[in-house]
Amino acid sequence: MKGDINEAYLSSLLRLEVKNYDLTPIPSTFYKDVRNYLEDLKGKIDIETTKKNSRLAGKYIMDLENSEKNFRRIVERRISKILMAKSLEEKERVEGHLTPEEQIFYESLSETIKNFLEELLHGGIITNPEIPTIKNESKKETVTDEPSTKEDEGEEYALVYIKQDIQNISVMGEKINLRKEDILTLPVKYADIIDKQGLGKKLKII
Repeated sequence: MKGDINEAYLSSLLRLEVKNYDLTPIPSTFYKDVRNYLEDLKGKIDIETTKKNSRLAGKYIMDLENSEKNFRRIVERRISKILMAKSLEEKERVEGHLTPEEQIFYESLSETIKNFLEELLHGGIITNPEIPTIKNESKKETVTDEPSTKEDEGEEYALVYIKQDIQNISVMGEKINLRKEDILTLPVKYADIIDKQGLGKKLKII
C-alpha cells in the first residue's frame, strides 16, 4: 500500500489491517513518516491558532485526533499479528512485510521467549503472592466555582480550542458560556479538565 501519509491513508490502512489475516505491506519508513505527519499537523494547528482561524484550526485538530487514534490501532493490530506469527513459528506470514522497527521487535521475541522458558524450567522466576496495594488517594478533578485560596504565582496558561457550546461552566470562580470553535487562554489546570472531559482540545502551553 503506497501513498502520502494523511488521515484518509491511515483510515484506509486500518481497515486493511482489520480485514486481512496477514500484515499489510507498508513503506519501510512508515513509522517515521507518520510521526512527521503528526508533528506537521501540530505545527499547522499552532499557526492557525495564532491567526485566530478557528475553523481551520478545528479541522486540523480533528485530523490530528483521528490520525493519532488510527495510528495507535494500526500499531496494535500489527503487533498482535507479529506475536501470533512468532508463537506459531509462521515466519512466512510476516516475512517481507516488516518495517526495520518491526523486524527488530520480531527478532527480539526469540531471545525473550528463550530466556523466559529457561527461567520457568530452572526456577529462576520468583513469584510474590503478596503484592502490595497502592492506595490512590487522588480525587477526580472537577471545575469548581470556588476561587483559589493561594496566589497562582508563575502559573502556566494554555490555549484551548472549544469543541462544543458549554453553558455556565465555572472557571476561576466565574460562571461563563463558551461557544463552539472559540479559542481562548486558560490556566493549564482548567485547560486539562476541559480536554479530559472532551469539551475542548488543549493546544499548547504559552
